[in-house]
Amino acid sequence: MKICYVVSWFPSLNVNTIEARQAIFGYRQIMKHSAQGHEFKIISLKWKGQDKHEVISDRVEVYRLPYIFKFPQIRYPVPDLVVLTRKIKKVCDNWNPDLLIYSHINFLTVLPLFYLKSRLKVPTLVTTDCFPGISWFYGDKVVDAIGYLYSMLISKRVFKLADGIQLMSSQLAEYMKRLDIDEHKVFTIPRGVDIEMFQPKDGDERLKNELGIKENDTVILYVGRLDLVKGIDYLLPAAKEILANRDNADSIKFLIVGGGSLRKQYEKLARPFSDNILFLDFRNDVPKLMNISHMLVLTSLSEGAANVVMEASASGLPVVATAVGEVPQIVADGETGMLVKPKDVDGLVKKIEAILNNPLRGKKMGEAGRKRMEQKYSWEIICGKLEKAYQEVIDRSKQ
Repeated sequence: MKICYVVSWFPSLNVNTIEARQAIFGYRQIMKHSAQGHEFKIISLKWKGQDKHEVISDRVEVYRLPYIFKFPQIRYPVPDLVVLTRKIKKVCDNWNPDLLIYSHINFLTVLPLFYLKSRLKVPTLVTTDCFPGISWFYGDKVVDAIGYLYSMLISKRVFKLADGIQLMSSQLAEYMKRLDIDEHKVFTIPRGVDIEMFQPKDGDERLKNELGIKENDTVILYVGRLDLVKGIDYLLPAAKEILANRDNADSIKFLIVGGGSLRKQYEKLARPFSDNILFLDFRNDVPKLMNISHMLVLTSLSEGAANVVMEASASGLPVVATAVGEVPQIVADGETGMLVKPKDVDGLVKKIEAILNNPLRGKKMGEAGRKRMEQKYSWEIICGKLEKAYQEVIDRSKQ
């Protein structure tokens, strides 16, 4: 199968910037598909440090185009639509793909669909993990209002034009009627997880030494952007309360891994516990960080597919996470982790301490989480489902 794949972000693995490595999960999916014999031409936006053209393998080729502008706080790019539209058309005319995928339609890279749908004889699939302003909220009234208008005015029309629609979160089905989505076009398949890259292993002693983690320390890990939507405003008060009230507080470390617009604000909020709440910025060694940790905490106000939760479970960690987006489907509450309501500091404290106070229970949760990822979310399983769904979209478009 030949697939032209349009997306706002596609990573370069040899560039150490947050933007250049954004969408690593899409990369893993495409590489897994290509290993099964499928060919991809990726059309993406060019971020700092990336090459305009990159041949990743004999089946994966990437073209990157400059964007005109981006809103830095929410990292939202505005593409040059004329250049982008011409590139998509040129690739499709010359290469004749079996399927054209517009990934993550909440970005403006989907807009060429309106011009090209009647001009290309290629079936079109669109994907989304949320409906901004409807199922997903950034936490800023202006951003969320614009998101709502986007969903109702643009996404609604995109869904009408598309031949197939992939929802990456099962909770989105409840909004289909509101957005006039034809259920016959829809299939729900979440992202997967690389269970070879993320698996239980002994912790790296050099990494522990680098971070000042002692043998008997308990490590609580957060991985994600340091933006409003990720709920760090609630994680940090919970961490401070735990550290202030436990006799063994010196042996508890919170690792906050990621960059974002609010990092300085959060570092100030973490005082006076800066020895126990460590901000690590962007890291390339997340699998190793998970292997030195004892649980993962996710405090998002809204989520889509929640990739980091799958990675933590695959690594054998119990998860404490807010019940948003696809998280309640990924985490079996009380079995592989614990769920809590968004913005609930007391609930976070209670759930985290439940695992701190019963390490054996946490270990069993981690083992159950690993088994759940192997059985339901491995890339082998997810890519098999996607291949079948893609073929159904192609076949249906020919009828």
